[in-house]
Amino acid sequence: MNVRLLVVVAGSCALCACLAQQPAATSGQPKNVDTIAPVAGPEALAAPVRTGELLYVPAYSSVYTTAAHQTMPLTVILSVRNTDPARSILLRSAKYYDSGGELLKEVVPMARVLAPLATFDHVVDLRDDSGGTGANFLVEWVADDAGTHAPLVETINLKAGSGNSVSFTSRAVVLRSLVP
Repeated sequence: MNVRLLVVVAGSCALCACLAQQPAATSGQPKNVDTIAPVAGPEALAAPVRTGELLYVPAYSSVYTTAAHQTMPLTVILSVRNTDPARSILLRSAKYYDSGGELLKEVVPMARVLAPLATFDHVVDLRDDSGGTGANFLVEWVADDAGTHAPLVETINLKAGSGNSVSFTSRAVVLRSLVP
């Protein structure tokens, strides 16, 4: 009995020592984090477009505080959720723009396949407030079946901290159909 306890304690100490030796997160440049979605193969890219849309998604990498001209930075999460339980969609592109309409980053530089009910997320770090208060994404999605459900596309804008937390979502709006 005491031997088992000793083994458990020793194992726990070894695990803690290993974790303590791992390098700490660097505090240099902000990092953007994406969920993994497979790159579209030639057959997906060649499939006929039966439905699809160009979407505008508001994002807020910062918001105004109660003080005039002072802003608070926020983390922005772009979430593209395939709501169809049976059919995949092709996420052709997602581009991140700042308040002045300048392209900051191509979030999806190569088309990605979202399986039924799969989600693609892209995180703009709290320390990256380059988008400003009027940041946005343009997202293109298509599918080869006209009956495919449109994805749910939104941003989650948040800052969590002791005594000063804020979070809200912004839903995409359709700019135009991508059906030829």
